[in-house]
Amino acid sequence: MARTTLHNSLLSLVGFALCACARPAPQPLHDADSDGGAADADLADGDELDADQQGDGWPLRVWAPGATAVRVVTDGERGADLAGVDGGAWEGRVPGLGLGGEYSLAITADGGTVERIDTRALKVSDDGSRSIVYEPAFDWGEAEAGFVRPDLCSAVVYELHVGTFARDESGRGTFSTAMERLDHLEALGVDVIELMPVQEFPGESSWGYNTWAPFVVERAYGGPEELAELVDAAHQHGIAVVLDVVYNHLDRTTPLCDFLGIVGGCGAPYIYPDERGETDWGPRPDFSAPGVREYIGDNVDLWLDSFHIDGFRFDSTSNIWNTHNGEGDDLPEGWELLASLNDRIDAFGEGLMSIAEDFHGGEDVTSPPDDGGMGFDAQWDGWFHWEVHRCLVEDACDLSSLAEALRFRDNDDPFQRVIYTESHDTTGLLNDHARLPQEIDDDDPGSWSARKRSTLAAALLFTTPGVPMILQGQEMLQAGAFHDTEPLDWDNADRFSGVLALYTDLIALRRDLWGTTRGLGGSNIAVDQIDTANLVIAFRRWDSGGRGDDVVVAANLGDEEAPSLRVGFPACGFWQVRLDTDDVRYGDDYSGPSVAEVEAESVPQGALPCSAELTLGPYTAVVLSQTP
Repeated sequence: MARTTLHNSLLSLVGFALCACARPAPQPLHDADSDGGAADADLADGDELDADQQGDGWPLRVWAPGATAVRVVTDGERGADLAGVDGGAWEGRVPGLGLGGEYSLAITADGGTVERIDTRALKVSDDGSRSIVYEPAFDWGEAEAGFVRPDLCSAVVYELHVGTFARDESGRGTFSTAMERLDHLEALGVDVIELMPVQEFPGESSWGYNTWAPFVVERAYGGPEELAELVDAAHQHGIAVVLDVVYNHLDRTTPLCDFLGIVGGCGAPYIYPDERGETDWGPRPDFSAPGVREYIGDNVDLWLDSFHIDGFRFDSTSNIWNTHNGEGDDLPEGWELLASLNDRIDAFGEGLMSIAEDFHGGEDVTSPPDDGGMGFDAQWDGWFHWEVHRCLVEDACDLSSLAEALRFRDNDDPFQRVIYTESHDTTGLLNDHARLPQEIDDDDPGSWSARKRSTLAAALLFTTPGVPMILQGQEMLQAGAFHDTEPLDWDNADRFSGVLALYTDLIALRRDLWGTTRGLGGSNIAVDQIDTANLVIAFRRWDSGGRGDDVVVAANLGDEEAPSLRVGFPACGFWQVRLDTDDVRYGDDYSGPSVAEVEAESVPQGALPCSAELTLGPYTAVVLSQTP
């Protein structure tokens, strides 16, 4: 069903009853004694060339259909000829080549002989011309065995760009400098880090969406050893690590382009040889080629097996199953590839996350492959962002449309969507956007208005059913636009300590860390009140209902105080204010909270049996629940 059609079917104010978020019993995700390396990364699954690697030479395998000869060049000399096998692969052992050794591949085809790096190499030389033999052998700590991945309905995602998140004295952002800020993330309460792409890209800085060598961990970030250290350290802090991967296109300078030297530009065997291989961002892999599908599948396995990654965010999947972002010609082989990758991920281990950035596939993105879907666990929901943006940035708020965005779900499951108010795309300098505080008040992004409106957006984010995600620095009012050359200003953590405290409290409520707001992790929402005159919206959130579960949220999206509003409650009695975004603890120029609790009387309000009067400050949200 098209997403717009589904929106029109969700105008009802009723809630949806789905199973509660159930955290699994702790069980080892990996063997703590495992080195994470297992088989050599240059061999396809099932090969028998990995025994006694050092004694008989290092085993190599490369997919190069159409080649008439492939030889390994070491130290400028002929190292060994590889033998052609079925399916267009070439394989063999290279005497004298061992860990740390450098080599290249001399590939002969109809166009002559060209020299290339190994497409499956895990490391390359500084100039990118030579492959380096490397085998992951990280010593995973004891905490790894007991780490339990969060369920989607209890996950709070933090989008992190390694190059700008935290920098050392030389100005470099690396996996190691990111590790130094894990205490901050743990205290904030996030339990999932989504790393923007870390596959090798040209140059020292990038957003990461221009992959040059898919199997190589970006050298500027610290390489594969430091990536494993970051994942291990994150798990020790109780934080899962999801990796953003880019399979819809590659950088225009990638060695996979014109791998055989047969065509001018890009083409077979790794890239579509016709217009299907062209995108606005670089060449598209040929998803119809068995060797390419195996190559991408093995790449997924690499991150799961060798680096203990807890899942993936797949970039622009609509450009994998379609030639032009869902509006061109369909690529059924791309759809089948995505479905098979999700089957592969599901089979690998419990609790792995698979998230799509699509915007065009509708419910089919998260439908099971057996039902013709792609099988993703969730997909980014840009509609939520834009409705909040209209209300709090553009002053063009339509509360009915906002209510639809709050209630939206794929396949009757709200946790099949990732919601956000800031992401690298919506705040990106390259996309002519900026962060919410900057867009709200370009002259002073730290002003009262910028703080009040942007944190009201955050309150809606963490009280709406879905998987909430924030962009790095959002919790401390980072201004400007996201760009790979603009590091976070960590002084903001002190300068806007009230904003940081508010995000921390919102996340605690969302994850029910205080044991009073279980309903925020439930599937149900009923928008009980839309007051267009006062720009106030109120809604109930619950899992199974009752004390400590039912949550009532009331939000004033206007710039004036909304006094003496009668708001409905599902039960009579005293309701405690768990959070008021106007609390002076969050800003010394704020006015609240107005009250610590209210008493709901037996006065019906809409469909609810009880009600109480609330006063809401401008651009303020209040969260209430009853003591269990």
